[in-house]
Formats: sequence, structure tokens, C-alpha cells
Amino acid sequence: MSNEQLKHLTEELLTLCQEVMHKFEETKETKIEGNFYRDVVPFSNRVKETLVLWVQEVMTWMKASQPRNLHKKQIESLKEQLEMLAVQAFFPTTSKARFIHTLHSVEFVLKTVLMEIER
Repeated sequence: MSNEQLKHLTEELLTLCQEVMHKFEETKETKIEGNFYRDVVPFSNRVKETLVLWVQEVMTWMKASQPRNLHKKQIESLKEQLEMLAVQAFFPTTSKARFIHTLHSVEFVLKTVLMEIER
């Protein structure tokens, strides 16, 4: 995969982060839990599918490029966190502070990947 394709996947994940935040805000505002099979599963599966592709590609790119500011553990952590956020966004009882902090961590790593690709 080329750097352009990795960049596109990374940008796609950043867009999904925005969707996650929108769903979270909507859920908090309405206090209505998302329907598990109609809402949660399809959305979380879409996030997971993109993440699987992205993790494979970013790991391959990292081996070749050896970026100074990125490590395998960060990528693994990002994957787990974003999968978790994609589900938690549909539940009004989710802690707002923790959710936002975790989402910002995910976005930081994604933006770091984009910066390193540009180098």
C-alpha cells in the first residue's frame, strides 16, 4: 500500500472519530440508548473493518519507515480505544470526560501518523 492509501485510511478514521463524537453528543442530549442491532452493531462493525485494514497497513509502513514518534503499542491501544468508543457512544451513561479524553488520544495518534507520512 502506498503512503497515499495509508493517508486516506487515516483520514477516514479521523472522520469516523467525528461521527463517534456526534453520536455520543446526540445520545447524551436525547438520553436515548441506541438500538444494539440496528445502530450499535452496524456502526461498530464499520469502525472495526476500517481499523483492521488501517492497523495492517500502518504496521507495515512503520516497519519500513521507522518513525521516531510512533510505536506499536500506540497503534494497538488506538485500535482498542476506538472500537470501545464506537460502542460507548450509543449509551447515555458513558462518562463524558473519559469519553472525550480517550477520543482525543485516538485523534492525536492518527494526526501523528499523518504528520509522519508527510515527512
